[in-house]
Amino acid sequence: MIVQILIAIVIVIAVAAIGLTCYFVSENKKFRVTTYQIEDSKIPEAFRGTRFVFLTDLHNWVYGEENEPLLQAIEKADPDYILIGGDMIVKGPEFNGSVAIDFIMQLVTRYPVFYSFGNHELRISKLPETKDTSYQEFIHTLKSVGVTFLLDDQVTLEREGERIDIIGLNLSEKHYRKFSKNALTAKEIESHIGAARKEDYTILLAHNPRYFEEYVDWGANLVLSGHVHGGMIVLPWIGGVISTQGTLFPKYDFGEFKYKSSKMIVSRGLGNHTIKIRFNNRAELAVITLM
Repeated sequence: MIVQILIAIVIVIAVAAIGLTCYFVSENKKFRVTTYQIEDSKIPEAFRGTRFVFLTDLHNWVYGEENEPLLQAIEKADPDYILIGGDMIVKGPEFNGSVAIDFIMQLVTRYPVFYSFGNHELRISKLPETKDTSYQEFIHTLKSVGVTFLLDDQVTLEREGERIDIIGLNLSEKHYRKFSKNALTAKEIESHIGAARKEDYTILLAHNPRYFEEYVDWGANLVLSGHVHGGMIVLPWIGGVISTQGTLFPKYDFGEFKYKSSKMIVSRGLGNHTIKIRFNNRAELAVITLM
């Protein structure tokens, strides 16, 4: 009798393990389109109704044939601009940027594309094996087809005499370390990108959402982040379980957040790397409209 019970327990565990594996594989092959409407009296009238598609954390992931389902979803969203928040690739000496390059080259023929770095691009730019070869080729190829990189830099969009600023913050390595609690001040942000133009509506691409309050104190009106992959495992009523930096129950896991009069959208990201787990946490294509 005991042997039969043990066999039954083993079978249940095996079936559960197989079921979870199939679930993880299935979830990694799908993404959702999430729409956000940002209302702010500071948004210039000429830019109300402007639509952005926000892409982050693709990590060389491919949906269907050459990311065609993803491209179709973007086309259906009909954005005015594409904003990339980083980690479109995976760091490492064997760096290969071909997936990101092929995907982004499809986009830049249809839309203005602005690209800010995440921790993977930052680390690749410093790896001796890639910084003078593969990394430079990656940047040169995308620049040559019209991608605008915002690496501690900004672009000002103008319509009918009104304008908004889009700024890409290239955080330091210390702000991405595992289990790190390194602080970030508004003054340090200013050392990267200068002072905010208070008269303009400012969209800040900042890969790590952990520093939302500091971004707002610097002067951001809308922050777009990713990095935490939604917390990988999402529990009902609790939220994301663990960030990509090893932080349990990250405060900013996914969705829309508010601090003072500013807002932040944290994307669940589009791909995975190393630990390819998504539970109750489907990948996300974010569509953002200024209202």
